[in-house]
Amino acid sequence: MTQSAAAPAPVFRINKFQVPPEARQQFMEMVRDTFSILRRQQGFVRDTLMEQVAGNGLFNFVTIVEFADAAFAPAVAAAVAAEDARRGINREEVMALMGVRSDTGSYRALAV
Repeated sequence: MTQSAAAPAPVFRINKFQVPPEARQQFMEMVRDTFSILRRQQGFVRDTLMEQVAGNGLFNFVTIVEFADAAFAPAVAAAVAAEDARRGINREEVMALMGVRSDTGSYRALAV
């Protein structure tokens, strides 16, 4: 079954992280905190955190967050930014200090 062009389509925020071993615990805390914010947002469907256990890939952690529709993205980003501001943290700065490298993007599923 194909989805009509007018119907809302789920969007997946996929973030890949290269996390040094010494930053693992702090990174996991940041993911828990972020997922806690995301889970309260309208349009949230589910989240997943994966850790690489085999292979030679550059990234050792992947987060996948599904939202019902891309229309929810601006409000979700604003909610995360507001919580960061309330806590007085600069997410990019903290990740850089931990030595974490990332690749992020929003994706949609394709039928093949």
